[in-house]
Amino acid sequence: MKLVLQHPSENRLAEADKQELLKQAVCDGIVFKNTVESKNQYREEFERFARANFGELSALDRQILAALRIKLGVLPQQAAAIKKEVLKPYKDYNRKLQRYQQLL
Repeated sequence: MKLVLQHPSENRLAEADKQELLKQAVCDGIVFKNTVESKNQYREEFERFARANFGELSALDRQILAALRIKLGVLPQQAAAIKKEVLKPYKDYNRKLQRYQQLL
């Protein structure tokens, strides 16, 4: 798997867009069954937020993702596993970068 890391400023979601996503997720009030499709949709959104913020999620990002998780019917344990998988490459990259910087 090839991971392309971009600078955070290149893909940041506008705060207004984040607020709109949160509002939509909360106001829709539709809860889907816990299906493979709903988990995949949650993962796609989580990946999009992670990519846009280089693996760093703001409090607002976490609120939006929590509302989406509930809306899609994804269990907290499943969401935690998705988070761990998606953020692993970013954590690995940051760990390697820190080691490199220490060697300089």
